[in-house]
Amino acid sequence: MDKRVQKYREQVYAHPHEHHLVLPPIRVAIALTSRWGPGDFYERPKREVLSFNLVTKGNMFYRQAGRHGVVSPGELFIAHKGRNQRFETGDAGFLHKRSILVEGIGLDAIMQVTGLTAIDHVRFDRPAQITNLFRRCYRLMRDKPSEFASELSVLAYAIINHCCHSAATKHPPAVRAAIEFMEQNLKYSPKLPAIAAAARLSVRNCIRLFRIHLNNSPVSFFIGLKMNAAKAMLMHSALSIKQVAVELGYGDQFHFSSQFKRRTGQSPRAFRREYQKAEPCDILALIRADDRLRAKAVPDPNVAGLHGRRLAPSVQRW
Repeated sequence: MDKRVQKYREQVYAHPHEHHLVLPPIRVAIALTSRWGPGDFYERPKREVLSFNLVTKGNMFYRQAGRHGVVSPGELFIAHKGRNQRFETGDAGFLHKRSILVEGIGLDAIMQVTGLTAIDHVRFDRPAQITNLFRRCYRLMRDKPSEFASELSVLAYAIINHCCHSAATKHPPAVRAAIEFMEQNLKYSPKLPAIAAAARLSVRNCIRLFRIHLNNSPVSFFIGLKMNAAKAMLMHSALSIKQVAVELGYGDQFHFSSQFKRRTGQSPRAFRREYQKAEPCDILALIRADDRLRAKAVPDPNVAGLHGRRLAPSVQRW
């Protein structure tokens, strides 16, 4: 059951994009600011949407798909689609955060290819930059100037890029060099000595560094990159499974399918079929449902919700 304690304050602005003739592949549907107090929390099984949540003051404790941690000011929590999650006010006793809800046909692909699907918590060397991006998203969604939807899409890409870059820079230069070599050679199958040589490491040191910093072997990590790219191709291209295999350096389609199933628990065909029949989250319907329920709720002037009004407790969007 969805749960939400609603003593906290939120200021929410939304844009359903329903009247746009051409939809950007990645777009911001909702931008909000929140102020939580002691005991405030949000909990939901198998969340339908993805959001980026930047803590600005206080701290936040989260649990997501078996992982947990504390997010401090200037750090970001990615609330992923399809995962059980709970986040709440941390031991600071209060939490201020900025959030954007992102959607679009290209979102799953870019999250897979960048590796952000495996990341919950991002720390930034320059938190002021990411804070500025969130502020711009919020102001654009609030004021809705001309062409604001396109600019929001650009900002969403920038936030994803910052997350990806910040996650990568936590690794030593040699590890980053090895990963860059892998990303540039997804269509081929370089052996471990070639990967180590690209990073100017011995094979032994390459294995050791990957174990320390990525908790994985170089070869297994490389296969994971290939499988992420395969998921993106299966979801968002018309390539046949054989063509996907060739694009990722597999001369044998059956070997590719076997490795894909071992990693994902599904065959490539089953993965594509399940994605294609999955219903996308209807943001507009959620907003309309929220309006209908809010109209029946007793207004509380001390709690701000969508455009300054209270959100109905039964409407779970973020």
